[in-house]
Amino acid sequence: MGFDGIPFGDVTVPPLTTIIQPMHQFGVRSVQLLLRKIKDPQLDDCHEVLEWKLLERGSA
Repeated sequence: MGFDGIPFGDVTVPPLTTIIQPMHQFGVRSVQLLLRKIKDPQLDDCHEVLEWKLLERGSA
């Protein structure tokens, strides 16, 4: 099982099942939350779960 959907996982034997994570969205959301926290340091910390996809290959 891999993470980040790297292309290398497709050439292994068997091809590696992987989790595809929304890396760009992680970055965008992190900056948004950081800017909110800078404006108001009293804001509570938050926890968010972003959508991910399972890419089933031969190792599943």
